[in-house]
Amino acid sequence: MKKFYLIAVLVLLTPQLLDAQVTLILQPDSTGKDAIIDSYYPTGDNSSSPEFNSSAWTHTGIPETERSFIDFDYSSIPAAAIIQSAFLTLYNNPNSLNGFQDGKHSHISGTNQSHLLRITQPWLENVDWNNQPTSDTVNQVVLLQDTNTNQDYTIDVTLLVQDRINNPMANFGFMLELDTESPYRCLLFASGDHPNASLHPKLEIIYTMPSLVPAIYSDFETDIFPNPSTGDFSIEFKKPFINASIKIYDTLGKEIYKEILLNTWLLKKEITINAAAGIYFVEISNSENRFVKKLILQ
Repeated sequence: MKKFYLIAVLVLLTPQLLDAQVTLILQPDSTGKDAIIDSYYPTGDNSSSPEFNSSAWTHTGIPETERSFIDFDYSSIPAAAIIQSAFLTLYNNPNSLNGFQDGKHSHISGTNQSHLLRITQPWLENVDWNNQPTSDTVNQVVLLQDTNTNQDYTIDVTLLVQDRINNPMANFGFMLELDTESPYRCLLFASGDHPNASLHPKLEIIYTMPSLVPAIYSDFETDIFPNPSTGDFSIEFKKPFINASIKIYDTLGKEIYKEILLNTWLLKKEITINAAAGIYFVEISNSENRFVKKLILQ
C-alpha cells in the first residue's frame, strides 16, 4: 500500500511540475560565442573584440561595413520546451572607438535602423568578412533608430529562440546588421569580451514544458487495435462518436499527431503514424466525451 501511495502522489504532481515556468538568464563572457566582421579587414579575426555593432562608416576615405554575430548555449533547455518569452538586451558600448569614437550611436546620413537575422549556417568565432555564414529573414526583428545616443536595446526574440529550439540544425544564432549599409550610421554595443561584464549581451528566456497527458481514463467505450502496434492501428467505438478531435502524445507530452473530424460519425478510425518505438498516449474528445489510452509502438 505504501508503494502504491507514493506512485499516486507522483502522478498527481507531475503535471504541475511540468507546467511551472522556468526563467533562464544567459549572459556569457569571453567564453561565449560572438564576433564582429569588418569589410575593411575582410580576413581579420575579431573574435575577441569588445565591439558588437551594426555600422557603415569610412576608413581613410574607403567605405567600411560592420556586422555582428552571436549565439547562446541553449543546451539546458529541453527540446520540447515552449518559449513563453525571450528578450535580448544589447548594451551601448560607451568606450567604442567606432563611429565618431565617442561611444555614441549615429545616424547623421540616414537611419541607423538595424535588424537581427537568423543565422542559417554553422560558424566559428573567428569568422571574418570573407567567410561569414548565410542568414535569412525568418522571424527577423527590427531595432528602430536610436532615440538616445547611448541607448540600450531590449529586443523581443521569442520567435527566433523558439525556432532555435524547434530547428537546431537550421538556426545558429543571430546576426546584427544595418537596414541600409551606407556611411555614416551605426549602432554601437558591447560584446561578451567587453571588460565591463554588466554590459555583455544578455538573453532572458522564460519557458514551460507541455503537461504530460492526463491520467489514462475513459468515459466512452473505445478500443485500440492492435496494441502493441507498428504504427498502423484502429480506434474502434462501441457507439457512434461525432466531431472527434484525435491527438497523440509522447511521454514528454509532445504532440506528434492531430486530426479534427467535423460532422463525421465514427465507429472506426484507422490511423498511421511514423514514430519511434515506445509508449504514447491517444486522446480522443468531443464536446461530450473524452478518453485517453496508452498505445505501445514496437
